[in-house]
Amino acid sequence: MSSQSSLYNPTERTLAATGDGFSAPRLTTAGRTSIALTPSDKGMMVYDTTLTTLCLWNGTAWEFISDNSNGVVSVKDFGAKGDGVTDDTAAILAGLASLTSGGALYFPSGTYKFQRGNGALIADTIIASNVTVYGDGADTLISGYNAAGAIPNDSGNEFYNVFQATGRSGITVRDMAFEGYTAPVSLFNCTDVIVDSIHDNGLLANAGGFLRDKTVYLSGCTRVRITNSNFLNHNFAVYVGAVGATTKECIVTNCNFEQTVAAGSFTSLFPVGVYWYYADGCVVDGCTFRDIYSSLDNGNTGTGIGYGVYEGDGASGSGIISNNSFRYGPKGLKNAIGVYTNQMQSCSITGNSFYIEVNGRVSSGIRMDSKSQNTIFSVSGNTMRNESTAINSFAIHLIGDAANVNSPTCSVSANSVTGFRNAFRQEFLGNGKVTVSSNTFSTQTAAGIHTVGDAAIPIKNIQITGNNITLSATNGILFNGYTVGPVITGNVILDGNTTNVAGDSGAAVLFTSFSFGSVIANNTIGNTSYGGGLFTYGVQNASNANVRIFKDITFGNAFVGIANNFQFGRYWTTSPTNGIFDVTKGDFLQNVQLNASGVPGWYCVQKLTSGLTADASSASTTVTVGSTASVASNDIVLLLKDGNPYDADYSTAANWHIDTVASVTNPTQFVLTTGIPAGDGTYLNGVAVAYFARFKAAAAIAA
Repeated sequence: MSSQSSLYNPTERTLAATGDGFSAPRLTTAGRTSIALTPSDKGMMVYDTTLTTLCLWNGTAWEFISDNSNGVVSVKDFGAKGDGVTDDTAAILAGLASLTSGGALYFPSGTYKFQRGNGALIADTIIASNVTVYGDGADTLISGYNAAGAIPNDSGNEFYNVFQATGRSGITVRDMAFEGYTAPVSLFNCTDVIVDSIHDNGLLANAGGFLRDKTVYLSGCTRVRITNSNFLNHNFAVYVGAVGATTKECIVTNCNFEQTVAAGSFTSLFPVGVYWYYADGCVVDGCTFRDIYSSLDNGNTGTGIGYGVYEGDGASGSGIISNNSFRYGPKGLKNAIGVYTNQMQSCSITGNSFYIEVNGRVSSGIRMDSKSQNTIFSVSGNTMRNESTAINSFAIHLIGDAANVNSPTCSVSANSVTGFRNAFRQEFLGNGKVTVSSNTFSTQTAAGIHTVGDAAIPIKNIQITGNNITLSATNGILFNGYTVGPVITGNVILDGNTTNVAGDSGAAVLFTSFSFGSVIANNTIGNTSYGGGLFTYGVQNASNANVRIFKDITFGNAFVGIANNFQFGRYWTTSPTNGIFDVTKGDFLQNVQLNASGVPGWYCVQKLTSGLTADASSASTTVTVGSTASVASNDIVLLLKDGNPYDADYSTAANWHIDTVASVTNPTQFVLTTGIPAGDGTYLNGVAVAYFARFKAAAAIAA
């Protein structure tokens, strides 16, 4: 009610007048007749078109009767003041309660103080179906506070809310700002929801600088659209899904997620823009994520890192992350990852822009952990730049599961990456298939592409095709540990080893350990006169006694400005010291790269895996094979002790014996020059040999 006791002649409306008791635009006072109202004037009515309210003089005060013909009521109809001082909780709840079958609750410009309970789900905040709650944009602020009158320190309870609904449909919350309690908008099992043009600053400065959780909390909801909104200083600004309550088809578009507070002025262990917990069919598109980082170092994943989009800890279906901007830094010792997923069935990450410069432990663009069966990842068309010094700085990082039971498919294509430690890094992904194609990778601070495997979980089925890899600080491509079946074709790998690392680490393509069945074909590899590259080798296996390269196929490669094209596998310029090749795979002279002088080295011409024995009872060991028809003196042979070619025996130098043919004694036996030392494992007295390979010098083949 209003105690206004006079009414000015309502013949003209303007924004200039004050004191009439009505909302703007108000009635003018200048040059108008003032009508004094007395108890006898009871019943006089005036219609306020701005508030859509009928004003009734009851003899002592004005009563406001809402015109709800257009479905809109104002919180001020229920006594709300919006002055930042008065407790408007009861008025807001009354306004919500009045809309039982649809309509809209309007919050005119102002600051509305709203008190919540102690974390319990409070039924009287429930919004009915087909209800819109809206204000005047940032000029409408709903300020949550506690019983003591202060903005509370709360960091996790989605039941501290302003607008809450369960099992409703057609709800819209738009054009207003929030401060204070967690999760101003909490929705459970709702459908067809719109959250548009809201603003929320989650910094709880009075609580020592904590970031508040959850502006929007969605549990078991379907078809939710969150648009044009601004989320500042949060842990989990948008929280999607709950245990046993997957949220489906949540689309977040054209929103801003940002930390604006200065370093050291807040504490946040786990800041996240959009958090997919149990989510399916969800999209984050066209949003901006800026400076979302953690200053608390707590490891390489999980807490202690800031994330733009984080999927994990629950179980999610499909998701799309597209056309977003992730810009972090420059900052000091902070940790951040743009996009992180670890439980999704499928995820497309496309058309995004990443600029990350935070110099803590972790400073990465995209990390994908394969913790679900048959995950499908697609990473394409992203532009990524990093200028940090973080040791865990990877543009695109793919990690397998420790149990090696999952079979993900990952396609990484048409991305442009500048900086980072590695442009693409893959670790311990034993199953599945990975394709890295048509990317441009440059100026990495280590290798452009880096894979990591071991005997238990070797890297399998990776195809690296059609990429442009330039100016890497060390290798263009590094296979670290066990690798099975890599295909490296059609790449341009130029002007790397910019830090001038000597020896193996300066190779364009480097294998550091066991590799089986590689195909290296039609690549352009080397150093240009204009690029300043310092690659030491084209393709190299590390100078390590345990390095073995098996069943290699290499052809059609072009080498530019590099002295040592190949230092493994395909040939040796002297007698071979490690590695054997499969003649049945096309490993013949006509497919072989020449060395820097145009002269081929040694070639594998025969391999056997059965019917082999070796007698080490004398200094000149006799080897039995199926036929010695093509064996000649001075051929090089390698013998593997009896064992499984996929176990550790196969890749350990001590389990191999390399020797030279001294003479051929009969159609099935020849004698070694040096002979296997007596007592050397399984080579004693006719015990079977698991693997045999024979090499000839190129000159002998040509003759």
